[in-house]
Parts: sequence; C-alpha cells; structure tokens
Amino acid sequence: MRVLYRFDGNEFIHFSTENSPLTSDLIYGIGCRNTSVYISGRGIDGHTVFRVDKTGKDEYSWETILSDGEIYHEIAADKNDNVYVIYRIPAEGIIKLSADGTKNIITPDRKGNGFVYTKLITDKRGYLWANKISLVSSEHFSVYDGENWHHPPSAFPENGLESIDVDENNNIWLASYSGIYILNQ
Repeated sequence: MRVLYRFDGNEFIHFSTENSPLTSDLIYGIGCRNTSVYISGRGIDGHTVFRVDKTGKDEYSWETILSDGEIYHEIAADKNDNVYVIYRIPAEGIIKLSADGTKNIITPDRKGNGFVYTKLITDKRGYLWANKISLVSSEHFSVYDGENWHHPPSAFPENGLESIDVDENNNIWLASYSGIYILNQ
C-alpha cells in the first residue's frame, strides 16, 4: 500500500484518515510545485485530487480540486500551477486543471499500443513529459508541448525507462535499463 508521509526535519508525519480528508491510505499520485503539494487519493466521493498547503507548524489545508467519479492516477504540476492528472488505466485521457479553474482533456498519446503511463512531469517551459511502459512497443516516453505529442528519434535506445525528471536548468534526465541519458535543453 502506498501511504503518505511528510518529513519535517525531525519526525515523519503520517497523513491518514484520522488527520486528513483521505478515506483510505492508498495514494495514487503526488506532485509538488511552488508551495503546494498535489495528491490523488481516495476522498469522500471516490478518487479525489487534493491541493495541500502548509498553514502552520503542523497544520495543513486540504482543498479538493477534482472529484467527479473518475479514477485518477499519476499527477504533475507545472510552474504556473496547472495540474495534470491521468484518469483511468490504461489512460483514457489527461485532465489539465488550469490555475484559472478551467478543466480541459488532453487526448493521450496514441503512438504505440498497450502502454500504461508510469509518471508525468513538467519542464520549465510547461511541456508535459510522460513516461510509459509498453509490452508491445519500443516507445517509452513522449512529450506534450501544449498542442501536440512528440516522440524520441528512432535511434533513441529502446531499453525501458525507469524514471524521468527535470533539473533546475531544464535538462531532462532519463533513467533506463541501459544507463542514464540527459537531454540538455
């Protein structure tokens, strides 16, 4: 079971059904941006996306930002506090919750077959990087620039990706079965 803890420098704080609006310890995704943490977990109305902000020494506000009966998984937030959430597995779409309150559906990347997204992350341009696992395709990630999905060149290593992240200089780090690759931006 994936449970939620926060380490404050001295002790671990466990967020549970007793001290949060979570109705289960099962956490599906987490993303941090600026001073907020975005969590997809179980709330009163099923799968729920929360925005969590620290309000005091050991106090947190939990705001429900998405809860409409769908099943939510991986989550990411960009520099402008737009939140991206994969709904259903295999992905039927990615919901973009804009900081202004609008909700849009991004059609998932359809190149490749039988894949499951394993992680979403945004870079400093606001591009959405999607790591995916496929049993029948060599495609392991794609990038959404706000309008279109882009794919790595065919010469890119076909070994599966384990992780993807972005550093402070907006370089993309890809950890694969055959090593670590850095895409300098």
